[in-house]
Amino acid sequence: MNQNSLVPSQPSRPEWDAYLGAITRRLRLAVALKMPDPEAASALAEAFPDVVRGPLDVLAAHPQLSHLPPDLAQDIRSRDGDPDATLITGEDRPAVPVPVAWLLMAARLAATFRSAERFAEMTRAGAVALLRVPEVRDVANASLVIRRALLPEGQLIVRRPDILEHGVDQLVFLCPDTSDGQLSRSTTSQVTEWIAQSLATDRPVLILVPAALRLPETLRAVLPEPVDVRTVDRDILLATLRRSHSATGKIDEGAARSALPSDRALAMLSGVELGAGLREASAREVALRLAALARRNTAHVGQHGINGSGPAADAARRIAADLVDWSRNGLAWQDVTRSLLLYGPPGTGKSWLAKSLAVEADVPLVTGHFGAWQSRGHLGEMLAGMRETFEEAQRKAPCVLFIDEIDSVGSREGGERHNASYRRQVINAFLLELDGIAQVQGVVTVGACNNAAVIDPAVIRPGRFDLHVEVPMPDASGLMLVLRRHLGGEFPEAQLAELARRAVGQSMAELDANIRNLRSVCRSQRRVFSLDDLAQVLQRGHDPDLHWRVAIHECGHALVATALGRNDVTRVALSAAGGETMRTRLPAAGTVQDFDRELTILLAGRAAEVLVLGDPSAGSGGGRESDLAVASTLALSMHTQMGLGWHGPVWSDTSAEVALRDPHIRHKVRTSMEAAQGRARHILAARRLLLEGMARELVQHRELAGPDLEAWLAQVTCDDGTVAAAKEERAPGRNQTNTS
Repeated sequence: MNQNSLVPSQPSRPEWDAYLGAITRRLRLAVALKMPDPEAASALAEAFPDVVRGPLDVLAAHPQLSHLPPDLAQDIRSRDGDPDATLITGEDRPAVPVPVAWLLMAARLAATFRSAERFAEMTRAGAVALLRVPEVRDVANASLVIRRALLPEGQLIVRRPDILEHGVDQLVFLCPDTSDGQLSRSTTSQVTEWIAQSLATDRPVLILVPAALRLPETLRAVLPEPVDVRTVDRDILLATLRRSHSATGKIDEGAARSALPSDRALAMLSGVELGAGLREASAREVALRLAALARRNTAHVGQHGINGSGPAADAARRIAADLVDWSRNGLAWQDVTRSLLLYGPPGTGKSWLAKSLAVEADVPLVTGHFGAWQSRGHLGEMLAGMRETFEEAQRKAPCVLFIDEIDSVGSREGGERHNASYRRQVINAFLLELDGIAQVQGVVTVGACNNAAVIDPAVIRPGRFDLHVEVPMPDASGLMLVLRRHLGGEFPEAQLAELARRAVGQSMAELDANIRNLRSVCRSQRRVFSLDDLAQVLQRGHDPDLHWRVAIHECGHALVATALGRNDVTRVALSAAGGETMRTRLPAAGTVQDFDRELTILLAGRAAEVLVLGDPSAGSGGGRESDLAVASTLALSMHTQMGLGWHGPVWSDTSAEVALRDPHIRHKVRTSMEAAQGRARHILAARRLLLEGMARELVQHRELAGPDLEAWLAQVTCDDGTVAAAKEERAPGRNQTNTS
């Protein structure tokens, strides 16, 4: 073996390495002064090589020199040790070990300021400086290293402005108390107040805050731009390892560097992950552990980007393209759509779409979940979990931040008083996090929920969630993606396409689960999976009479909407839960005629059932999003809140549950809804043959969209005059235009 190979070539040190050396010596002195060891004098000598320079200092200054015989170096390497870091006596750690968290922060600060002179500029007389660290956990270590090793020896500091002494040269050094690893609202308020007071003095002020601390706009306007402490990269980590994992000031840097992940991957690791990696015995083992942790962060759930079509897929595709253009081609961040709210029934692929957006843009995915945050315990722990997710997104930018179950945040509106204080605090904290992450370039925020109507309006306003897109139950093309992912290459496309058509009505999650379950059954029965197995599963629960009723109901909605001039129907489909008619809600002036038209459309499904089948089913009722629930709310608000009904211009904030207990109001709402159902039946009676023909085709194909749907709706003659001709009695002198 070539003996020169036992001494790997060492790359040049970064220009700030000498500054880090001086910082480290001061930290070693701080540690040595607290050591009970009677031989502390020798430790102090090592801490101050400028006073006493030994042979190890020469070695550290000349990394290319070897200090061990080649055979001993090879023996250490064969036992996974690091000969460059090991003394001939066997020690491979410094005589005065400084906590590795201090050393890592020292290296980050040295890389940020690069020299003592540049740091001194921040604390000169009259200066005001704002220093920002990515994580709340960084504050304590940064504060300690600054006070013990960066500020000039003998520098007098005060931690709050109200204890400044007149005529004494003191530095005001402000940072929040994060001893419990959290950033409370009271702590934020206290620091904000101290900053305001400090700015009114003539003393130098150094402010250290985590990125999660949101200063008010009044302070941001007068403070200098923050200096962001460098995140960990390979140079910073290797400089730390030379001082933490070596008794000589050297490590096998070539081996460690080759094993380390990229700078970007290192920057995405949390403080906890870095700490876990730095526990390893040698620099190379540290590098290998960190590389494994980084692979877990950057691994995508799949190899495919955004497939399929529809408004949601199109919006996600545009955002992914913008994110790529921003990171690679210089697109201004202000021109990027950087927030998206996806809403729709469970299992429709909202989570999958967010993950696909991250894959398409080739960025990490950071996932937050209201259920997971709330499961941590009391309010403080829940908010800490929320904060950690947003901090992770900031650290990993550019990335996609996906927040699931966002409707769990609730709303501060309405009369519900139970847990109102808890809900208000959660919403306020969530708003702060959303506002903070909106300032971080490279983070696209995607929220997902089943029901956007129950979310506090402040949460989903533009600026927090710019784009709102419904994700309906998937059509045949969307279900085809699931079939291709599981069965592509095993079966002909034509057979898969037929199965996709028959699967319409299932969610992506349901179809995915059915296929996986069937494969498991086939394995247990020692037989080959076939498409007949899946076809039989899709046929379960098939009730021709029920499908005919649902088809009549949904086609009734579509035909009445078109007859009333609302050319906004985009899809009609059968589903496992019944059916759905998708509409793009066009803007309207908010007149009585507009609301009457909408009531008529909402009750058209029920009217169609009565017309064709003789009686209605419970299909119009059910939850808060059902036809009857939406129609009741709309009719009630016309009378009590919009100034368009029997109460005239009088407005009431009484909840629907309470208001409908009033017999008089309940009668007026019922009258409005029965009149709307009558109008719908009148429209459909004139088009009964068209209604039944369209319903038969819907039963056969399970969905109508695109040209197929347009062909049916093109046969509808507009009947806008119907609403005006079927006027219901109203109070005189009402205001007929919604001007709110």
